Amino acid sequence: MSTVEEIEVNGYDRELQPRWFQTLGTLVAPFRYPGHALMMIAAYAAQMAPGGRIVVAAMFQAGDEARRVERLAYRVRQVQLAFPGFAADSKSLWEQDPCWQPLRQFVERLLVTYDWGEAFVALNLVLEPMIDDLLLKHTSDLALGHDDHLLGQIFYSLNEDCQWHRQWSQALTQTAIEDTPTNRQLIQTWINKWYPGAVRAVDAFSSLFEGKPGGPSMPPFRDLTSQILAFSADYLHAMGLQPASLSDAN
Repeated sequence: MSTVEEIEVNGYDRELQPRWFQTLGTLVAPFRYPGHALMMIAAYAAQMAPGGRIVVAAMFQAGDEARRVERLAYRVRQVQLAFPGFAADSKSLWEQDPCWQPLRQFVERLLVTYDWGEAFVALNLVLEPMIDDLLLKHTSDLALGHDDHLLGQIFYSLNEDCQWHRQWSQALTQTAIEDTPTNRQLIQTWINKWYPGAVRAVDAFSSLFEGKPGGPSMPPFRDLTSQILAFSADYLHAMGLQPASLSDAN
């Protein structure tokens, strides 16, 4: 039996803490909207890619992005069966809630970025590592801290997709730099341009985590943004690249 099937068969949702549903409705359910945009951007990267191998990798990534949205939508519907009206405000939160506006601004700009290289860098080197760490790692830990272990399992599984997204993006970036060393500065220029917006996007959610319990044997959340930025910096450093100055993100 799959995790999502287990939720329906066992009446799982009725056993969860009521306050956790508020967090789910604010933090998780609206991600269907930016998640769809990320799928579109990955599909654009595949459509315009300069080589067949890149096309294949980017198309598989777009498929993974679609799968993530599908899993979120399915999960929202499961909760709605137990609690009618759940997540009815998702669209208004995405369009108006302060937590979501930095991310919305970022993806809307990225949707009209038609330079292939810049779109690839902004998505796969800058935004995705931060958003994936926020949603699929730290939100998984937050779910475990609220006894929602099945959502934690779903997100940890989806996070495995993101690991190979980073791997193929790193391999492509390193190949581009080795082939043409001047590409390093061009890529770094794009990182510097998009990095502050990505920092604002993840930092806007930090208040939803601060002081909340993490998973078993984990301390409460503290300094979430710093943890995500450290994760992003390690990823960029592995390619010989640098995060933009934090002062630029203020």
